[in-house]
Amino acid sequence: MFKKIIDNNFQKHQYVHTSGISFSISPAKGGILNELLLLDSTGKTCSLVDGYENEIDITDAYKSAILLPFANRINKGKYSYAGVAYQLPINEDRVGDQGQVIQHALHGLLYDCSWSIEKEELNDRYAKVMLSTHYQSNREGYPFSFEVSIEYLLSAQTNELTVSTEIKNTSKESIPMGYGFHPYIKIDDTPVNELDIAFDVRSKFTLDEYCIPTGAKEEYDTFREKKKIASTEFDDCFELASKEGKNVLQLSNQNASVEFWQETGEKKFNFLQLYTPPHRKSIAVEPMSSCIDTFNNKIGLMEIHSNEVVTASFGIKLT
Repeated sequence: MFKKIIDNNFQKHQYVHTSGISFSISPAKGGILNELLLLDSTGKTCSLVDGYENEIDITDAYKSAILLPFANRINKGKYSYAGVAYQLPINEDRVGDQGQVIQHALHGLLYDCSWSIEKEELNDRYAKVMLSTHYQSNREGYPFSFEVSIEYLLSAQTNELTVSTEIKNTSKESIPMGYGFHPYIKIDDTPVNELDIAFDVRSKFTLDEYCIPTGAKEEYDTFREKKKIASTEFDDCFELASKEGKNVLQLSNQNASVEFWQETGEKKFNFLQLYTPPHRKSIAVEPMSSCIDTFNNKIGLMEIHSNEVVTASFGIKLT
């Protein structure tokens, strides 16, 4: 049976099953997924999400941040839509090869907002929690409105967490949209260098020194077959095959194999960003509906019509 435990000091809501599997979220702190424990092949609990241990400062690595209405960066925070120019809030300095600083808008506008708990359902088979928020044209550079709900579903039967998102355009006109999620994945304390990884992508985008796509891309099959990450440094955006289905990334050590899947298809998660932080204790596996700087290059940009609803899901399973 699942039960709920609230840590008021750090505003975490934990959902724990008698088997030991659990997850925690922080509705008041960006709605983030902060912890995930699943069972490994020996029946022991395995920690899979690198979250915040105590006080949550979401701008510290943006761990598990919900990225809306754009994922990753918008070049200099500037874009135009329907013939109107906009300036988004700047929250990142990128230093170029010659020391020049360029400023970007990073990771959307909702990463630090408060979410409402709309529904909770706990039983012996699963824990299901739905969060929602309503963006109402209230931030610089994005004068559009939309509603979004996120459902976290942890299944004791399949040893899997599924995260499903629904976005509804509540504006009177079409709006530009990109969506992503920013979890850092780990397998207990195994260093990233010692983990095996396998993933299949169509291509990798070439980025300039300020992490903005140049317009070029190349085929990428380095980890199509499972191999050690070793000293590989990721800070890359990949394009997936956009056919309807699931794209699966596998991450494993001797006792556990993580399947990180993301739903692909029209207006789904057709892009993948990977990032290895300097501490190399975890790896960011970021499902995205669009490429970096999508408001400008239009790669994967979703245009959502008034009252239109779009959905996308991803999941983490341990085998």
